[in-house]
Amino acid sequence: MNHLRELLDTEIRKNHQFIVRWLLFVAPGLLLCANARGYYPIHTAARVGSVTMMKLLQKCGADLQACDDNHWTPLHHAAECGRTRVTQLLLDQSALTAAVSHKSVATPLEVAQTNGFVQIAKMLQDAEEYRQHQQD
Repeated sequence: MNHLRELLDTEIRKNHQFIVRWLLFVAPGLLLCANARGYYPIHTAARVGSVTMMKLLQKCGADLQACDDNHWTPLHHAAECGRTRVTQLLLDQSALTAAVSHKSVATPLEVAQTNGFVQIAKMLQDAEEYRQHQQD
C-alpha cells in the first residue's frame, strides 16, 4: 500500500486527475492512508495548491477538515504554503471551524502570519470575524 500511496502523492503533485481517479477507484482506502510525513492525500493537494485536485478528492470522499498527524487540517497546509485559491475553497466549504478547534496547535491564521502570507492572513481573519459574528 505504501508504494501506491507514494504514487498517489506524485500524481496529485503533477495534477494528473485521470490517474488519481483510477488509483482511488482500485484502492479507495488510499484516501484514509497517511504518507510518511503523516499527510493524507487532501493535505498534499492543499500544499501544492490544486483546487481541481481538492475538488476531485472531495468528490471521491476526502474530508476537507481531516487532521494530519500534527492536528493540521488542509487549511493549515494551504496557509503555510501560500495557496490563496485553495484557502478560499476551504473557507467556502466552512473548513475554518475544525482548523481552529484544536488548541494545542497554531491556527491557520497564525501559520499564514508566521510565513508572511498577508493576503491569506486577511482572508482567514475576515472569515474568523464572520464566524464569531454568526455565533453572537
